[in-house]
Amino acid sequence: MLRLMKLNILTHDNKSGLYLPKNNWLVGVITLLNSKPDIRSIIVLVSDIRGFTTMSEAIPIGVLTRLMADWFEKVQSIVEFRSGRIDKFIGDCVLAKWEVVGGGSTHANLQALHCALEIEEYTSGLHHSFPEIQSPLQIGVGLNKGEAAVGVSSYNTIMGDVVNTAFRLESV
Repeated sequence: MLRLMKLNILTHDNKSGLYLPKNNWLVGVITLLNSKPDIRSIIVLVSDIRGFTTMSEAIPIGVLTRLMADWFEKVQSIVEFRSGRIDKFIGDCVLAKWEVVGGGSTHANLQALHCALEIEEYTSGLHHSFPEIQSPLQIGVGLNKGEAAVGVSSYNTIMGDVVNTAFRLESV
């Protein structure tokens, strides 16, 4: 499928000092839309910080921003070290996946479990680096294994019941 999008090229107008549209260009962007989804066996990890909304209302935004930047970076490194891939961060939540290759899921299962434990250990110690946080942070984790559509849309995301169930498990 070919999608067309309007692209405005800006040029500096010396008289007004403003950047104005130079020309309107139509640019063809090829979007590969596969009518048959790529279904794979995966393990899904969903984790978020418990009480995040209350905490975010109680600490300065600068502290919250530094805290979450540190958390995102460390969680991503833990997931990647454990051979997983981040699908996305959603607020204070991470969605990650491990593809199950062949019939052997034992290795992927163990990697996902170790990942969850390492995220919990790291998160619970964050208050030592941020004195504005009075007590250890806690997380919720949902892990699930099953078939999912992978590489969905231009966001290259995962989708299916296995993902929905992982989110429900995380909230328990």
